[in-house]
Amino acid sequence: MILNANGSLRVKVTTSGGLDDKGYQIHPTITWGDPIKCNIKANTKANIGITNNDNVFETSSFEVLIDKQIFDANMVSLERDGVQLGEFQIQGEPEHLNIVGNIKFYCKSIG
Repeated sequence: MILNANGSLRVKVTTSGGLDDKGYQIHPTITWGDPIKCNIKANTKANIGITNNDNVFETSSFEVLIDKQIFDANMVSLERDGVQLGEFQIQGEPEHLNIVGNIKFYCKSIG
């Protein structure tokens, strides 16, 4: 259990589109999952981030801890202390902290 939860996240869920039985396009739908309690900490270190496909280093905006669970997300919405922080892209693969039963990941603003 997250000892110092100071916020929550919601996972962005995209339901794929396709074609209906008459061949018309069905547009994908985007929804947000249920809130997950988390600990959100601003990243103050310039060396924490990920190199993108263009070989440009992108510094992370936040470090996020959640309780260990099945977690498969590319985008999250973050809220801390009642303030909506925005939508963020998860950088790299989440790290499973098995000893403490948490998952840690970094994310960056998409704006």
